[in-house]
Amino acid sequence: MTGTPIDGFTVTPGPVQLFAFSAATWNPHRVHYDADYCRDVEDYPGVVVPGPLQGSWLLELADSRARALGLRVESIEYRNVRPAFCGAELVIGGRLVQGPPDASLELWVASPDGERHCVATAHLRPRN
Repeated sequence: MTGTPIDGFTVTPGPVQLFAFSAATWNPHRVHYDADYCRDVEDYPGVVVPGPLQGSWLLELADSRARALGLRVESIEYRNVRPAFCGAELVIGGRLVQGPPDASLELWVASPDGERHCVATAHLRPRN
């Protein structure tokens, strides 16, 4: 049913996960692994969670929902709207916007208070 919330999940990214993800994706920017640099140079309170990692959590949720509906993820578009930081609990959530048979999802990475860090739209289609 349109507007139906999607059961999501929570994550609390730690320094090893952020370092490993950045290394695996060849992202050498120090904001993703060097806390001193983040505080002293970038004026952030801590290490920044990479946007593509947040995107991967959103894709994971979209894929889970698509499978539950007997569909597949055809596309996903995401964008970061504010930084998320290492050690902070993040809620990966969403809602059904349209469908099925074709379906669209609104997805987000948010703080427990609802402040969104990353937003996405996923389009689901029937399996061929």
